[in-house]
Amino acid sequence: MAEFLTTKGVISAIDDIIKYAKKEVFIISPFLKISKMYRERLKAAVQRGVEVSILFGKSKNLDAETIHDLKDCASFYYYEDLHGKCYYNEEEMVVTSMNMYEASEKNREFGIRLTKSDTKDNKIYEKCEMECSEIFSLSDPIKHFDQLQVSFSVNTSEKKEIHNKPHNSGY
Repeated sequence: MAEFLTTKGVISAIDDIIKYAKKEVFIISPFLKISKMYRERLKAAVQRGVEVSILFGKSKNLDAETIHDLKDCASFYYYEDLHGKCYYNEEEMVVTSMNMYEASEKNREFGIRLTKSDTKDNKIYEKCEMECSEIFSLSDPIKHFDQLQVSFSVNTSEKKEIHNKPHNSGY
């Protein structure tokens, strides 16, 4: 049955979604900034044979650490008008206000956890999964981050601007 989650519950549910995925994990969040804990979980999932797909919608201030850690093990997609946040695997889903970066873990966040095998959650899970699939199908796959005009924030003491050619769909 659907479960209402507060901040700690959302953190734990996202962690479980990644940790217990058997086939695939989908990360949908406007910001491409993922905390170290989640990046490590995602890399461990890939080592178990799980496919990781990350959809983001804001191309400014992309997190260099996230890109560095996950560029070789996850598939990235960009959809400019994305604002929703949803994290799911083949069995569980969390629709939430929370982003996956550490600062969000200190905010007052909330969300709903759905379980696909629960007959009461199944229709809602499938509707949400359909919407997410549609957004993925409309998004641009990112093979190289130089496809976007990127401003990397390397760390808090040093900022480095990198301006590349805008995305060209003929890749």
